[in-house]
Amino acid sequence: MSDSSLPRSSIPPPLSAASRRSATSTSSVGSAMTAPSFNLASTHIVKETWNKTLAWKDAFVEAWLLRALVLSPSLLELLGPGRYMFSHHLFAMTDFAVRQLDPKTEVHGRESWRGVHESSPQPFSTMKGYARHFAELGVNDEHWEALRDAFMFALQTHVPYLEEPDQTDLSKGSSSVMYRFFVAHIYQPCHEGIKNFRHFLTSDAVREAGEHMNQLLGSDAALFGETFYRTLMERYPETMDFFHSSDMDHLAIHFTQLLSILAHSLSSFDT
Repeated sequence: MSDSSLPRSSIPPPLSAASRRSATSTSSVGSAMTAPSFNLASTHIVKETWNKTLAWKDAFVEAWLLRALVLSPSLLELLGPGRYMFSHHLFAMTDFAVRQLDPKTEVHGRESWRGVHESSPQPFSTMKGYARHFAELGVNDEHWEALRDAFMFALQTHVPYLEEPDQTDLSKGSSSVMYRFFVAHIYQPCHEGIKNFRHFLTSDAVREAGEHMNQLLGSDAALFGETFYRTLMERYPETMDFFHSSDMDHLAIHFTQLLSILAHSLSSFDT
């Protein structure tokens, strides 16, 4: 399905950034962000709605991503061509969060909808791992607000299997179970992930690493770059094919310039 195939006539106008921040700060959302868990009735609604979404995964994910890009154009600038892998990880994280609501019901006896990242390596084995991954990509709170609104939009427009009770819940907007689920179990962990990552970037260890890198590059940057590429090709000879027509002296200089910028950023990062 392409962007042009979306039912644009039914798409409400995008919310402004201020409107999305206002929605996030409402009391109903605030209570959802601090809710330790859902009761059985709410868990049932989330799982039922999500299970019906799985059959329409491709259409749902595409609508979710495209709507989010409309609401937050900076997300497109951030992700670029990697937006499709991003959407896969986004869907996988949501699937993981749904299955964590009631793990005892996720014991598979025979045919069933398996988890997207059922036997996944780090960082895709915990919600903290997912949150850290997205924070490292640069996804911020405003992006998550757009993704939250786009999530609700995609559920309402691209999941044909939803029944009347499901649609009734979604029509409640910020009071709906699915909205509160996203805020409490997706938005909030990712918000914490952003704070933790920023704290890491401003830590003394990272600052000292940046200063140490600056010292190394200051001693003999050209030799540092040459040593890097020589070591790379000695350990991984197959990489030589990528550089057979390259000016290695210029590449070495560009590499050390890149490291210098990174080192300066690490030693002076300010959130």
